[in-house]
Amino acid sequence: MPCIGIRMATALMAVVAIVAPSTSALAQQKAQKLGPEQNAPTYVNSLGMKVIRIPKGTFTMGNDSATNPSLGQYPRLTNGDYDERPIHQVTISHDFYMSELEVSSNQYRQFRSDYQDDSKFTPAATGMSWYEADAFCKWLSKKEGRSYRLPTEAEWEYAAMAGGNKLFGNSDQPPQADQANKFGIKDMNTGALEWVADWYGPYAPQPQTDPVGPEGGWSKVVRGGGIMAPVGHPEPGAPWGQHGTLNGEAPYYRRSANRASAPPAYHGLHTIGFRVVEGPASDTKPLSVVKPFPEMFIKQSGVPATDGSKAPWFRRMPIMPIPPEDMYQDAIVASGIDPGVNGHNHSGSVVVAPNGDVIWIAFSAPSPSTEYIPGTSFVIARRRFGSNQWDFPEVFYDFADVNDQSVLLWKDGKALRLFTGGVGLVDVPFRQQLSKDNGATWTAPELPDFTERTGGFSTQPITTAFRLNGSMYMPSDAVGGESMLWVSSDNGKTWNDAGGRTFGRHTTFVPLKDGKILAIGGKNTNMDGYMPE
Repeated sequence: MPCIGIRMATALMAVVAIVAPSTSALAQQKAQKLGPEQNAPTYVNSLGMKVIRIPKGTFTMGNDSATNPSLGQYPRLTNGDYDERPIHQVTISHDFYMSELEVSSNQYRQFRSDYQDDSKFTPAATGMSWYEADAFCKWLSKKEGRSYRLPTEAEWEYAAMAGGNKLFGNSDQPPQADQANKFGIKDMNTGALEWVADWYGPYAPQPQTDPVGPEGGWSKVVRGGGIMAPVGHPEPGAPWGQHGTLNGEAPYYRRSANRASAPPAYHGLHTIGFRVVEGPASDTKPLSVVKPFPEMFIKQSGVPATDGSKAPWFRRMPIMPIPPEDMYQDAIVASGIDPGVNGHNHSGSVVVAPNGDVIWIAFSAPSPSTEYIPGTSFVIARRRFGSNQWDFPEVFYDFADVNDQSVLLWKDGKALRLFTGGVGLVDVPFRQQLSKDNGATWTAPELPDFTERTGGFSTQPITTAFRLNGSMYMPSDAVGGESMLWVSSDNGKTWNDAGGRTFGRHTTFVPLKDGKILAIGGKNTNMDGYMPE
């Protein structure tokens, strides 16, 4: 019943006496008053969210069950992705409440009035960063006097499995949109993707209670699908061997155990939304983060590498052990190689660090035909100064279910700069990182800010960067058989398109003493059979 003013109360008393709220209105008022403190099975909050109690319990987190290529996966991924293992027992020790659906555009707009809904998954709100989703939960908690938050990764998978043990909880086939699972939760395997609370990192094998993931990282976990959008590539089911076959909306990436991840600051025209849970936060200690071995035990001082003579010389040395292309993942694990390292390690970059160590970073895919799938990663190896042996390659980082691809390493004075690319993060031409300690630590991958952009580009850094006339230049493929330069006049804080294009993909750029830039070569084009300059 709406409020009425005191002066109007007497005059309207007769009317009030005969006008009763509808049955549905009474039910909604009762539901709003019944909250978790009364252990209600459901309630509706002030934003109109239906919130459902999820009973405590134990389940097996992760997947090692067989997956069928008909779901739209690379055929040799026979039992899910490497980051879904080891499977482990997880206990959720308390009931908690979860919203039936993702936060809608209208609900999110009450928190941020200028929000514009550009989602293909309307009415779900998408496009916000993880930080914005977390801020919404804090705002809603204050508004309602309750403890709203993002679900942990374990809570999300537990709710999605809903007591089942199949790929989609209680079925090996994806549910229809708006179909509730046995807990009453909808659209966990369809529609918008969802931010969860945890940092992304490898699973621990031991049984856990109320886990909260690793203590830090470079990306936050995303559940409910793969991030890579089907932009200009064949749909799932296209014959293998075609350039780019998979995308993150294939049923394979909608499985309840599937993990994706993205930088917490990532916002814009992406398809990630979120749902909320209500309940106390876990006090479980987060997992420690273990760096890859090539980033450990680094000597910060070294002897500059010289050959002791003026004569040029050349010696061929194998870099490191890698799996053969198209190798099954079980065989990679059995060999003792990091399960995130595949056989096709491509578009790599090598740099001699200030301490004399040689660092190699490349992107890793199962085969040449899979360079554009979501399941690629960046791998790293190091040859320490004075040694003829390389460290075993390990995963450097992985934006899970994003096409991590192409590497540019650059020794910029006493620092190392890393530029990486990849298809799948919307409107992100490249990512950048910095190390001031010979690659022992790196800043988190940063998505660049742009003052202006004038032409088309590919998300593929190439060759090496350089400084000229007070600015930084970073080369990248452009569109088709062309290359381009990104330029920054503020040491990488902002970037723009330097303008112009070369007549060749993968062009090599060199600054000249007179201030000009020489660009040579590239593939996909030629001039009368010769490499263009």
